[in-house]
Amino acid sequence: IQGKAAGISVIQPSGTPGGEMSIRVRGTTSMNGSNDPLYVVDGVPVDNIKFLSPNDIESMQILKDASSASIYGSRAANGVILITTKAGATGKAKVSLTAQFGLNKVADKVESLNAAQYKELQDEIGLVSLPDGLPDRTDWFDETYKTGKMQNYQVAVSNGNEKMKYYLSAGYLDEKGILDISYYKRYNFRVNLENQIRSWLTVSANISYSDYTSNGGGAMGTGANRGGVVLAVINTPTYAPIWDALNPNQYYNNFYGVGNITNPLENMARAKNNKDKENRLLASGNVLLTLLPELKFKSTLTLDRRNAVNTTFLDPISTAWGRNQYGEASDNRNMNTVLTFDNVFTYNKNFKRHGLEVMAGSSWTDSDYSNSWINGSHYRNDLIQTLNAANKIAWDNTGTGASQWGIMSFFGRVAYNFDSKYLLTANLRADGSSKFPKNNRWGYFPSVALGWRFTEENFARSLNLDKVLSNGKLRLSYGQTGNSNIGDKSVTYYGTGYNKVFGNKEYTGVYVSQIGNPDLKWETTTEWNVGLDLGFLNNRFNVTAEYFHKVVSDLLSSRSVLSYNEVGSIAANIGKTQSQGFELTVNTKNFD
Repeated sequence: IQGKAAGISVIQPSGTPGGEMSIRVRGTTSMNGSNDPLYVVDGVPVDNIKFLSPNDIESMQILKDASSASIYGSRAANGVILITTKAGATGKAKVSLTAQFGLNKVADKVESLNAAQYKELQDEIGLVSLPDGLPDRTDWFDETYKTGKMQNYQVAVSNGNEKMKYYLSAGYLDEKGILDISYYKRYNFRVNLENQIRSWLTVSANISYSDYTSNGGGAMGTGANRGGVVLAVINTPTYAPIWDALNPNQYYNNFYGVGNITNPLENMARAKNNKDKENRLLASGNVLLTLLPELKFKSTLTLDRRNAVNTTFLDPISTAWGRNQYGEASDNRNMNTVLTFDNVFTYNKNFKRHGLEVMAGSSWTDSDYSNSWINGSHYRNDLIQTLNAANKIAWDNTGTGASQWGIMSFFGRVAYNFDSKYLLTANLRADGSSKFPKNNRWGYFPSVALGWRFTEENFARSLNLDKVLSNGKLRLSYGQTGNSNIGDKSVTYYGTGYNKVFGNKEYTGVYVSQIGNPDLKWETTTEWNVGLDLGFLNNRFNVTAEYFHKVVSDLLSSRSVLSYNEVGSIAANIGKTQSQGFELTVNTKNFD
């Protein structure tokens, strides 16, 4: 995506294996709501594409302005990235094998103080006194950073005929980070099928399954050690050995009174048994009916199910924190199921110099989320790392949770062109979200776009512009989109705790954990866009210039409440932001 279009920012916030990219379309606009774009994979909206193998992608398209993105509804306020995966084609069967291998290494070594320089620094500070003659025992940079490896393999088979087309793929990705304990593994499988049963009936299915496991690579510390592994490489003095000679199974921690230091290997040991596992099944099936040559109906049902398990274990011996806790472990699980049901009518008619397309449809989305968590401590050793070996369960940190939300949408679009020179597109979408109270549940978001292909005009030919310009188009658009990414903040709900004893019996306490806001409403993005498209040399050289002005109003955030309330803040619409910019994109096609 980076460099494909102006106004798109792609940043990798972390070098962690499997780390997701941060993508922003025309900047950051919402304060507390999500600023991530909406990903639409083969017509299915998803929140991220971590499950998707790049080798399965056929094409990508970015919708930046509110007019073009508005038809995708409430989740399109931050732009839309359309992704089409590969499909089967008529002709000979194709078999492809992709193999990649790479190495990662820290380019520049960070030089830290040697033992003599470290003693000189501590003498200057004057808080501790180090003995003379401490040797340099450990190069913490070399002990911590290793050579990372990446291997990626994928095999795909595709074929088809006039009636049936298919695409099958399977892949494996293994990333080993430059920190010894960090890794990311992913297995992915995909099946894309299309079958024309009758001349008027086509059915298709897209199914993908992925399973990924990772370990981030190290815990963050506190105080002087708050940088975790990275700063521990610099902060840990070189006179310190890795292991304690008097306690061979324990990391060394005698720093002569200098507090809050944990060597980087101990930092990593605190997280080496942590594991994040997730599997995701994304399955969609659709039926396309050709009712008339000009009229089609498409119905799509999608299941998006994710199961995630996060487990941790810290042994009771090797690390100082583990000894303090007598070992500890946790098990956190969650499952999220999203069902989407779309029904769309499309009418397309060309008559003489006129072209008309009318689309109307509805979309229903339901999300069901559940989670559970349990924590334990007081382990005898590290031979059994599951919670059944814990001698103490933290019942005050054990529980279950669940949440649901739904969106019902109705939308329509009319696109008209005259002689392929004058273009008009108008959209209207109504979204109703369960995240808002009944009086503000529905949001209405219109958009309109105008286009003028001036190279088709007679004056362009009379001025011989057609000999220079193969395409010239002026665009103007206005549109609104909504944002409902605020969670279940419109309702008041209660928690349990703060138990009290009356007589000889303990009673469970109930308290207000969230105060709902009955006036909470949609965050709305309003955007104007002016664009100029120019194509030269039979569209081998293209220039696009755009100016946009975006206002995000009724920002979803939180505000403080008076101190006599049981909570400190509530969700609210607090204000607006404004952004504007100019974008210039130049594309060339150098080879056919």
